[in-house]
Amino acid sequence: MKPAKVVMFLTVVILLMGLVLGTSCGGQGPTGVGIQSLVDNHDGTFTLELTDGTSITTDNLTGPGGAQGLVGLGI
Repeated sequence: MKPAKVVMFLTVVILLMGLVLGTSCGGQGPTGVGIQSLVDNHDGTFTLELTDGTSITTDNLTGPGGAQGLVGLGI
């Protein structure tokens, strides 16, 4: 997985966790919905399966292709 894709994915997960779990400053907060599993759909998207039985599929997180690298010496 490309580094930019990982960063984008982790950002989405962190944002979703904030929305799903809410925020709490100290003490025990209310029980919320959690992420039960995470599935790589191998098409640039990920599906987060939540503990309440629902799921969320991300947009395609694949970035643009990079420039062609240098040709090796073929030794």
